[in-house]
This record gives sequence, C-alpha cells and structure tokens, in this order.
Amino acid sequence: SRYQGVEGPLDVIQQPLSEQVFGGLASAAEGTPLEASISCLDQVVAQDTVDILDAVLAAVNPESAADPQQAFAAAAENVQLASNELLADLPGLLMSLAGQGDCDGSASPGGDNPLAGTPLAPLGEALAPLLNAGGGSADGDLDLTALTVLTGQLSDAFEEGLSNLPAEVMSAPVLGGALTTLSVTFADLDNTVVALDSGNGVLTAFRVSQTVEHLLKNVLTGIVPVTFIEEQAGQQGVVSDQINSGVEALSSQLLGGLAVVLAQTFDQLFGGAAAQLFAGVNTI
Repeated sequence: SRYQGVEGPLDVIQQPLSEQVFGGLASAAEGTPLEASISCLDQVVAQDTVDILDAVLAAVNPESAADPQQAFAAAAENVQLASNELLADLPGLLMSLAGQGDCDGSASPGGDNPLAGTPLAPLGEALAPLLNAGGGSADGDLDLTALTVLTGQLSDAFEEGLSNLPAEVMSAPVLGGALTTLSVTFADLDNTVVALDSGNGVLTAFRVSQTVEHLLKNVLTGIVPVTFIEEQAGQQGVVSDQINSGVEALSSQLLGGLAVVLAQTFDQLFGGAAAQLFAGVNTI
C-alpha cells in the first residue's frame, strides 16, 4: 500500500513546513527548473525526515507505558516505513537538483553514477553504492539494525560527496542551501539513533531537538535564500538572525518538554526493549 506518513507530536512542525514553506516556494518556482527540486525537498526533508523522528516519539507517551512491547512494535514498523520512503525519494531528489528528473518515483540510480556529467557528479559517485544496494533487505524492508547502518552511511557519503563539489555549487542560492540541509540532516539523524541506544533520555531529547533546530534554520535561511540575499545586499543577519532566534526559542521549548518526558519514561520504554529494537548501533 502507498506510504501515508507517520503521525506524531512533530506534525505541528511538519505540516506548516511542508504546506507554507515548501508549498510557497513551489508556487513561486512554478514553471521553472526549481519546481521539481522544491517538491522533492519537501518529500525528503519535511516529510520523511520528520516522520523518522515522529516514529520514535509517537511511542513515548502515557499510553505506551501500559504496553511497551506494543509501542515498540509500532515504532519499529513506522521507522522502517519512513526510512524506506526516504531512501526511495532520495534518488529523485538528487536528480532533480541536477536538473535531470523529478520526484515522481521513476528515478532509478541504476549501476552507474546517476549524476555523471553534472556538477553534482562527485555526490552521485559517493552515494551510488548505497542507493544501488537499496539500503535494506532483499524484499525492500529495512530492519532496525540496517537502519543504524544506513544513517551512518548516508551521513558519511554526503560529507564525502560535498567535499568534492565545486565551490560555486555550494554557494549557489537554493541548491547550496539544499545540499547543506541534507548533509546536516543526515548527520543529525545518525546522532539521534545513536542517542537512542545510549539509554539516556535527556541526550535523546537533545538530539531530536537539535535535528529539528538545524533543519528549520537551514530550510528557512538556506533553501529559502535569505542568507544569500543578505550577503548580496551587504546586510548579513538583518533577517536571518531573527529567524534563527525564533527557531532557537522553539527548539528550547521542545527540548524542555521532551527531556522531562524521556527522562521519566526512558528506562521503562527504552530499557530492555530498546536493546533489541536498536541492536547494533554501537557497532557502527
């Protein structure tokens, strides 16, 4: 059946980010090569990434305490679904950023670098082995051990690929912000999964709030080219500082709420069960 997303507490951030920010950008870019890229970024950044976080957080609520095993089973299934969706959407996003496709699900990296001959060729080369492997088992399902490997591989491959891109690509409006957003997002997801395995509720809350903070800052000042416009006008920080301050205030509130909940319930919900749910994280 078609993926329907994951419901969770971060929907209050996900919906306006998708509809108002990416939706507004897509409308403004209608009929231009950027339109497909904006739609693909919405899928990977606003939908899939936030769904992975929600898949874990949705299991941490008062109702979960009554049946932790059921909560973990639901969390495991939703993490797998969201991660599979991210991996499926990523090739289309990369090809759209290179102006070679859209995010209709038809993009396939094949056996060669899908971005060969484009300015993003080094990134395609770094990611090709991961995308061609599918990231999961033979039937396309990710078990949670494979997920922990995948987050590390995505983070490492993006860092390697970006380090070999021409400087003009990373400084380009929208494109540079999109690539930076993806790189930081994948690193943050990896840190979040590792924090879950640590058994530390406060650390997990910090990693989740940090992922949300970095994602919002990068989207609102990078993909939305606020920083680029400020630099061109010689007015660095005149708008972005206000945006960043607002995001930091939101992140602080999110951290405070999550830390209280996770610190109280982590041992019960992520104690014995988590060792099986997130087995293998420390072996990466």
